Amino acid sequence: MKCNPDILADVKYFSAEHFTNKEYLSTEYAIRHDHLVKEDYLTCGVHDYFEENKIYANRIYKTNIKFISPEVYPKSLWVGKNIQIQRGSKIIGEAIVIKIFNKTLQKK
Repeated sequence: MKCNPDILADVKYFSAEHFTNKEYLSTEYAIRHDHLVKEDYLTCGVHDYFEENKIYANRIYKTNIKFISPEVYPKSLWVGKNIQIQRGSKIIGEAIVIKIFNKTLQKK
């Protein structure tokens, strides 16, 4: 990831139906998803899957995530928080916060 990540999370996709080839998600290009970081706030985030080339459904991957404009939703995350990953209104996965790098986001 070229920018500093905001969090490290365990990411899991529930189904491969939203993957382009219906089998796995390729990490060849940047992967962006919507994340429900607050009950009333959905934001975009870029995922970095380290050295993984293919992401499969129903497996857990350690992932760095960089959010867009985190200053808009400060103090909204804590270790252990479950963040819904969405494509539009459809929930496609989850991210469980392991570590928070951006202290602006950390709830005290």
